[in-house]
Amino acid sequence: MGWSNARPRTALGDQSNEEEDPRVLAAALRAVCNAVCEFSPLKPLYIDQGLVSRLAEFIHPSVSELDYDGDSEDSLRFNSLWAIKNLVRKSILSMKQEVIRVLEWRKPLIVNIISLLSSPSPKILEQTLNILRNLSEDEDGIHLVINEL
Repeated sequence: MGWSNARPRTALGDQSNEEEDPRVLAAALRAVCNAVCEFSPLKPLYIDQGLVSRLAEFIHPSVSELDYDGDSEDSLRFNSLWAIKNLVRKSILSMKQEVIRVLEWRKPLIVNIISLLSSPSPKILEQTLNILRNLSEDEDGIHLVINEL
Protein backbone atom coordinates (compact mmCIF):
# COMPACT_ATOMS: atom_id res chain seq x y z
CA MET A 1 0.00 0.00 0.00
CA GLY A 2 1.46 3.35 -1.05
CA TRP A 3 1.76 6.42 1.11
CA SER A 4 -1.18 8.17 -0.51
CA ASN A 5 -3.48 5.26 0.33
CA ALA A 6 -2.15 4.78 3.84
CA ARG A 7 -2.27 8.41 4.93
CA PRO A 8 -5.20 8.94 7.29
CA ARG A 9 -7.66 11.75 6.82
CA THR A 10 -7.00 14.06 9.72
CA ALA A 11 -8.87 17.26 8.93
CA LEU A 12 -12.57 17.97 9.18
CA GLY A 13 -12.35 19.58 5.77
CA ASP A 14 -10.79 16.63 3.94
CA GLN A 15 -12.93 15.82 0.94
CA SER A 16 -13.23 12.29 -0.31
CA ASN A 17 -15.76 9.90 -1.77
CA GLU A 18 -15.63 7.84 1.40
CA GLU A 19 -18.56 8.07 3.78
CA GLU A 20 -17.60 9.91 6.94
CA ASP A 21 -17.83 7.96 10.17
CA PRO A 22 -19.95 10.02 12.59
CA ARG A 23 -17.96 8.64 15.55
CA VAL A 24 -14.71 9.97 14.09
CA LEU A 25 -16.35 13.29 13.27
CA ALA A 26 -17.73 13.59 16.81
CA ALA A 27 -14.29 12.89 18.30
CA ALA A 28 -12.68 15.45 15.99
CA LEU A 29 -15.34 18.02 16.85
CA ARG A 30 -14.72 17.54 20.56
CA ALA A 31 -11.05 18.37 19.97
CA VAL A 32 -11.96 21.37 17.81
CA CYS A 33 -14.12 22.75 20.64
CA ASN A 34 -10.96 23.30 22.68
CA ALA A 35 -8.82 24.41 19.74
CA VAL A 36 -10.98 27.45 18.91
CA CYS A 37 -11.01 29.16 22.31
CA GLU A 38 -9.86 32.78 22.29
CA PHE A 39 -6.36 31.91 23.56
CA SER A 40 -5.68 29.08 21.11
CA PRO A 41 -3.00 29.63 18.45
CA LEU A 42 -4.92 27.18 16.22
CA LYS A 43 -8.06 29.32 16.07
CA PRO A 44 -6.98 31.44 13.05
CA LEU A 45 -5.79 28.34 11.18
CA TYR A 46 -9.13 26.59 11.60
CA ILE A 47 -11.03 29.72 10.55
CA ASP A 48 -8.85 30.14 7.44
CA GLN A 49 -9.51 26.51 6.48
CA GLY A 50 -13.30 27.04 6.44
CA LEU A 51 -14.22 25.66 9.85
CA VAL A 52 -17.34 27.80 10.25
CA SER A 53 -18.82 26.53 6.98
CA ARG A 54 -18.06 22.93 7.93
CA LEU A 55 -19.65 23.37 11.36
CA ALA A 56 -22.72 24.90 9.71
CA GLU A 57 -23.16 21.67 7.73
CA PHE A 58 -23.55 19.75 10.99
CA ILE A 59 -25.73 22.38 12.67
CA HIS A 60 -28.21 22.66 9.79
CA PRO A 61 -27.85 19.44 7.77
CA SER A 62 -29.81 19.03 4.56
CA VAL A 63 -32.40 16.28 4.36
CA SER A 64 -30.01 14.08 2.35
CA GLU A 65 -27.38 14.34 5.08
CA LEU A 66 -29.69 13.03 7.79
CA ASP A 67 -28.74 9.40 7.28
CA TYR A 68 -26.93 9.19 10.60
CA ASP A 69 -28.81 7.78 13.52
CA GLY A 70 -30.37 10.35 15.82
CA ASP A 71 -27.71 10.10 18.50
CA SER A 72 -24.87 10.66 16.04
CA GLU A 73 -26.61 13.57 14.38
CA ASP A 74 -27.37 15.11 17.77
CA SER A 75 -23.76 14.64 18.84
CA LEU A 76 -22.43 16.29 15.68
CA ARG A 77 -24.86 19.19 16.03
CA PHE A 78 -24.13 19.55 19.76
CA ASN A 79 -20.35 19.54 19.32
CA SER A 80 -20.56 21.92 16.36
CA LEU A 81 -22.65 24.34 18.41
CA TRP A 82 -20.16 24.03 21.26
CA ALA A 83 -17.30 24.87 18.87
CA ILE A 84 -19.21 27.90 17.54
CA LYS A 85 -19.89 28.99 21.12
CA ASN A 86 -16.16 28.90 21.90
CA LEU A 87 -15.26 30.49 18.57
CA VAL A 88 -17.40 33.61 19.06
CA ARG A 89 -16.50 34.16 22.72
CA LYS A 90 -14.43 37.34 22.97
CA SER A 91 -14.08 37.45 19.19
CA ILE A 92 -14.06 40.57 17.06
CA LEU A 93 -17.28 41.89 15.56
CA SER A 94 -16.40 40.81 12.01
CA MET A 95 -15.97 37.21 13.19
CA LYS A 96 -19.37 37.31 14.87
CA GLN A 97 -20.93 38.75 11.71
CA GLU A 98 -19.33 36.01 9.63
CA VAL A 99 -20.70 33.29 11.93
CA ILE A 100 -24.21 34.75 11.76
CA ARG A 101 -23.94 34.95 7.95
CA VAL A 102 -22.61 31.41 7.47
CA LEU A 103 -25.12 29.88 9.89
CA GLU A 104 -27.85 31.79 8.04
CA TRP A 105 -29.15 33.29 11.26
CA ARG A 106 -29.80 36.68 9.64
CA LYS A 107 -33.21 38.00 8.73
CA PRO A 108 -35.16 36.65 6.79
CA LEU A 109 -33.49 33.24 7.31
CA ILE A 110 -34.14 33.32 11.04
CA VAL A 111 -35.94 29.97 10.79
CA ASN A 112 -32.56 28.26 11.32
CA ILE A 113 -32.04 29.72 14.77
CA ILE A 114 -35.70 29.26 15.67
CA SER A 115 -35.41 25.55 14.88
CA LEU A 116 -32.44 25.29 17.27
CA LEU A 117 -34.25 27.25 19.98
CA SER A 118 -37.23 24.91 19.52
CA SER A 119 -35.12 21.76 19.76
CA PRO A 120 -36.43 19.05 22.10
CA SER A 121 -32.82 18.43 23.16
CA PRO A 122 -31.81 20.45 26.24
CA LYS A 123 -28.15 20.15 25.15
CA ILE A 124 -28.86 21.78 21.78
CA LEU A 125 -30.95 24.52 23.38
CA GLU A 126 -28.24 25.22 25.98
CA GLN A 127 -25.49 25.59 23.37
CA THR A 128 -27.68 27.81 21.16
CA LEU A 129 -28.43 30.11 24.09
CA ASN A 130 -24.73 30.18 24.99
CA ILE A 131 -23.88 31.22 21.43
CA LEU A 132 -26.40 34.06 21.64
CA ARG A 133 -24.89 35.10 24.97
CA ASN A 134 -21.37 35.10 23.52
CA LEU A 135 -22.47 36.99 20.43
CA SER A 136 -23.96 39.70 22.65
CA GLU A 137 -21.15 39.92 25.23
CA ASP A 138 -20.31 43.55 24.43
CA GLU A 139 -22.14 46.61 23.18
CA ASP A 140 -21.34 45.98 19.50
CA GLY A 141 -22.45 42.38 19.90
CA ILE A 142 -25.73 43.46 21.49
CA HIS A 143 -26.45 45.72 18.51
CA LEU A 144 -25.49 42.88 16.16
CA VAL A 145 -27.90 40.42 17.78
CA ILE A 146 -30.75 42.92 17.97
CA ASN A 147 -30.33 44.20 14.41
CA GLU A 148 -29.31 41.01 12.58
CA LEU A 149 -31.45 38.33 14.20
